[in-house]
Amino acid sequence: MSRTTGYVLSAAMLVGAVAVAGVLIARRPEPAPRELASRIPVALTDVVAAGSGPLVVHATGTVRPSLQVDVAAGVSGQVVWVDPAFQTGGRVSRDQVLFRLDDADHRHRLQRARADITVQRVELLKVEEEAQVARDQFERFRRANGGAPADAGPLALWGPQNEAARAALDRARAALAEVELGLARTQVRAPIAGVVRSESVEAGQFVTAGRTVGQLHALDAVEVVVQIPDADAALIPGLWTCAPALPTGASRPA
Repeated sequence: MSRTTGYVLSAAMLVGAVAVAGVLIARRPEPAPRELASRIPVALTDVVAAGSGPLVVHATGTVRPSLQVDVAAGVSGQVVWVDPAFQTGGRVSRDQVLFRLDDADHRHRLQRARADITVQRVELLKVEEEAQVARDQFERFRRANGGAPADAGPLALWGPQNEAARAALDRARAALAEVELGLARTQVRAPIAGVVRSESVEAGQFVTAGRTVGQLHALDAVEVVVQIPDADAALIPGLWTCAPALPTGASRPA
């Protein structure tokens, strides 16, 4: 094949390809017409009317009890009974007995304290009788000497002995009151009406005086701690006047 023939064939193929492409382009389907979306901005309007009323401020916060107290025994001892209501989530009333301690030792001390008071009362009666006898004897001695003034020492008239006997009786009464208080504290009562938040006591356990064994939450009131931005807080009338003053350089949380 000559070079001229090759050029002719190439030109024929190129013309054929262009012709086929033209036919395909001419016979392609036309796209379906569609409306273009309007790009005009839409605005909603309303009539503004002046008025007054509360503004709603939305915020979230944490609810916490207004009062929370720890439960602890006033004396040390072994737990012999626990109220079934004294458990996490349970509700108790004010002055309700939560648990009891073994009170055998306290009752023995109570008997000894009462016996001691009886002894001290008898001792006081003895001293008062001795003091009366001493005063009578001194008065007879004074009359026997013609009624002349005489001076008798306080010990001779049993004055200090009388005071010591009365002091001993007062001491015995104070000891009795202390023992009665210790006996009363073997019954641990709820200081407030509330919900048991936590407890860690059971029968047979030995508890120490002053050690916390539970917590109670008050039921009468709660506090809600809310975090709100300053822009929303400004809508609450009188909020800043009710809030406590902040130290110099401090800022309120947003």
